[in-house]
Amino acid sequence: MVNTRGCRAALKIMSVENIVICTRARMPSPAQWQQAIRAAGFGLRIEATFDTLAFSGHLACREAATVCGFEYFCDQLDQEWLQDLNVELPDEYDCVVCLATRASYDDSAASCTAAGVLAAITGGVLLEGGEAPLIPGANAVAWAQRAVRELRELKRRDEEAEALATRLALDPKQATTAFSQALSDLAGQCIDQLVTLDGSPLLGVLFGNGMAVRGKRWQLDTPDAGSIVSPPPGRRGMRKDEEVIAAAKYLAQRLTGVAVSYAQLAPEHGLTLWFANGARLRLHQGAALQAWELRTAQLRFEFIEQQLQITAA
Repeated sequence: MVNTRGCRAALKIMSVENIVICTRARMPSPAQWQQAIRAAGFGLRIEATFDTLAFSGHLACREAATVCGFEYFCDQLDQEWLQDLNVELPDEYDCVVCLATRASYDDSAASCTAAGVLAAITGGVLLEGGEAPLIPGANAVAWAQRAVRELRELKRRDEEAEALATRLALDPKQATTAFSQALSDLAGQCIDQLVTLDGSPLLGVLFGNGMAVRGKRWQLDTPDAGSIVSPPPGRRGMRKDEEVIAAAKYLAQRLTGVAVSYAQLAPEHGLTLWFANGARLRLHQGAALQAWELRTAQLRFEFIEQQLQITAA
């Protein structure tokens, strides 16, 4: 069991937190809550034997055959809570209910469903993720319906990507074809953002089509600034390093929005991107487990110890 004050700490480590603020006198029994969930058109079933005002801990739920749930906390709305929440609330509100989940789409959907319905039947308000703006109880069920649809779509996409990555990992020929296609898709795509990370020789390229390329070792051959090379292996690049500053300035000033006209994978697993303005960016593999990667909307391609690894993005 987790004490109710532990909700504040839990909110900082959980990935999804929904908070309902209402009047304690209007808190429903589990049976009333369940009836309202069913009436709103949801298939979620919550645990039937707990005190909604006193219970704290994991609340087990089911959605058809799927087991799910969330951490449940109920607390008195006091000055400390008001300071933490930092929102304007009616004076009659005196109750805070937290429904927190970890990284699970099913658990998150259960939390959104239960929180939305609870806010609606208590005449309270809801804080998605524990943050403003307030969602009025009158709009909370519609918010929950939309959130559940989005979570189910995200789950479907993730499962699709996992299945595709698994299939490609078992078929080297198909994996190579998929990787080649990803490289081909780079051609003609404009750069959305170029990044040099502080305290690191890491250079990254983000494309408007959702792809990303990054490399630990890189060399930028420019038509007007010569060749700029990342710090050698074993030396951590700092912002004061001239090569990092020069590359960052060139990228920001000359390559943003410039199309990639050609992409080539070298035998040593280095990736070269040719830009329409004549610049050439070469991303080198570097040390083992510090390989460059190519990430699409569904898949992540990595060269680790000279082997092509494919996983879900």
